[in-house]
Amino acid sequence: MNKIYLFIFTFLILQANCFSQSIDRTKKELNSNKNTNDKSSKSSSGSTISDYDPETILLILRFFGYATYGVLIGDYQNEEHLYNNLNNHPFSENGRGNYSESDTISKTNFRLDFENKFISSGNIFNGNHLDVKIRPSKYFYLSTNWYQLYEYNTFTKKNDALSLYYFNFAYDRYRGEIFNIGWTMGASYVGNEVRKGGFSYGLNAEYFLNNKVSLSADVKWSKINQNPVNSYELKGKYFKNNYFVSISFERLKIATPVYNLIGIGAGINF
Repeated sequence: MNKIYLFIFTFLILQANCFSQSIDRTKKELNSNKNTNDKSSKSSSGSTISDYDPETILLILRFFGYATYGVLIGDYQNEEHLYNNLNNHPFSENGRGNYSESDTISKTNFRLDFENKFISSGNIFNGNHLDVKIRPSKYFYLSTNWYQLYEYNTFTKKNDALSLYYFNFAYDRYRGEIFNIGWTMGASYVGNEVRKGGFSYGLNAEYFLNNKVSLSADVKWSKINQNPVNSYELKGKYFKNNYFVSISFERLKIATPVYNLIGIGAGINF
């Protein structure tokens, strides 16, 4: 297992150093408005909504409403996993993942997941990533991510700083005992000289292995002034009681620049 982690760590460092962009360029692009051409004004020979009678339109809207609800929320009458209990922490007693079916496993109605990571791409960028999940219920949770990036500016002889935040409502669509997958929806915000925000949405999943290790993936998409503000993360965690250590590869695309970073950190569930 140690050799695997060493291989992954070496590979990610090589990947991270292949890319470097400027924080100053990110700020300038996020502060500028892009001129977009509206191509939707082109005429179309297809059918329009006015071609249908009101009853048909209502039927179509109901169908898509039920279909969307079923995909995003689920069927609580037929999907038992949606009622699984929230564990005190992964690998607690006989539990394995975030959720479990059995009432004999230590469960909770409130949990706080706190993780902090040092992120870097060698000598180009350094920073910090704080990840906090507040779980007031087994049915949903609130997620906050704060990225703080620093880049040494050879012209000003100072560090350029960039702060990126995500504030999201999160829902696990599938709550299995060893695997969960869900979606997030909320807002992004870039601080410093930008001070602008946008709507964000994303997907995440986590799989729990037998040896107190989990593998997870997380992606968030957003836009500010028509520029992408996206984050991608692949992470491995090792648990010891309610503590854990983590290693991750994180990719941030903020406007044109892309930041590839290695993250090493630790966290606690309580």
